[in-house]
Formats: sequence, C-alpha cells, structure tokens
Amino acid sequence: MGKLQMAHEGTTQVKQSKIDMLTTEYELFRMKDNESIQDMNTRFTSIINELHSLGKVISRNKLVRKVISVLPGSWESKVNAITEANDLKNLTMDGLITNLNTYEMKRQRDSERREPKKEKNLVLKAKNNDSSKEDSDMAYLTKRFQKMVR
Repeated sequence: MGKLQMAHEGTTQVKQSKIDMLTTEYELFRMKDNESIQDMNTRFTSIINELHSLGKVISRNKLVRKVISVLPGSWESKVNAITEANDLKNLTMDGLITNLNTYEMKRQRDSERREPKKEKNLVLKAKNNDSSKEDSDMAYLTKRFQKMVR
C-alpha cells in the first residue's frame, strides 16, 4: 500500500470518527434547563454544520422534528400547537426557531408580569405590619391618656 493511499485511509478513518462522534452528539442533544432558544439553536447548528462539512446531511424535516423533540416538558403546549398548526414537512428551521423565540419572549413577559405582584404583596405586608404596630402604639397611648384624664 502506497503512502498516499495510507494517508487517504487515515484521513477517511479520522473523518468517519468525527462523523460518528458528532452523530452521537446529535442523537443525545437536549435543550438544557434555563437555556434560551437562541443558545440551544447555536449549539444545535454548530453540530449540524460540522456534520454537513464532513458530508453528512440531515434532512430539514428531521432537524425540525429533532428540535421539537428536545424541548423541555414545560414547552409541551407549544410543541402541540406547532405540531397541530403546521405541516411539519413544510416547516423550516428558521420558521421553527422564530416561532419558538416569539413564544419564549411571551413566556418571559408573562412571568415578569407575575413577579412584580409578589413584590407588591411583600410591600403591602410590610406596610400592614408597620401600621399594626402603629395601631397598637396608638391604642397604648390612648389608654394612658384616658387614665391620665380620669
């Protein structure tokens, strides 16, 4: 076997090892807890692009289905809505990611709207506690004053 052929087979082996490693990464890919859609998409795209550069192309349909399958359980209602509203065969990755980003922003806005209410309740509680102390101070002073007047 000539040097060139050995070098080529070595390169082919390295390439196949990289493809195998990336394929495993793709198969085990999950969205992390508290990870944004954008960050998840960046990680996912880098795996897909590397596979593509090595000659392994995954169909758009499989990519869309993969992303939908890796979303956390808290996204179930959105996943169902996307699945019902879109023919997944015609949904592009860009379309999916845009849809998910929009939903993520809505979720954050909703949770931010809920958060301040908690803070207001704490403020009200603190004020109530203060006023009840004032009430008891006032009651004490009133009793003392009544005793003094008698």
